[in-house]
Amino acid sequence: MLPRKQRFKVWAALSVLGGWFVGCYALVAYRLKSDDLELMEREVYEELQKKKEVERFLARQKRDQEISKNQIREINTSPSATFSSEL
Repeated sequence: MLPRKQRFKVWAALSVLGGWFVGCYALVAYRLKSDDLELMEREVYEELQKKKEVERFLARQKRDQEISKNQIREINTSPSATFSSEL
């Protein structure tokens, strides 16, 4: 068995080596986690873009439907339409 002083040095060296590996692991895990956050932010941004596009599309469809309803109403209430229905 090694003397106490030498055992302490070996344990200290192994602890430093283990600490270095734990530090490297923590750094890699942190970097991967931050990359995931960037990916999530990008996905949220894309989702918001799609949501805005859908809202614009629905607003355009609603506007087009109202225009076509107004045109149909104008056609039905025009004098020529009432004249032909009276005949």
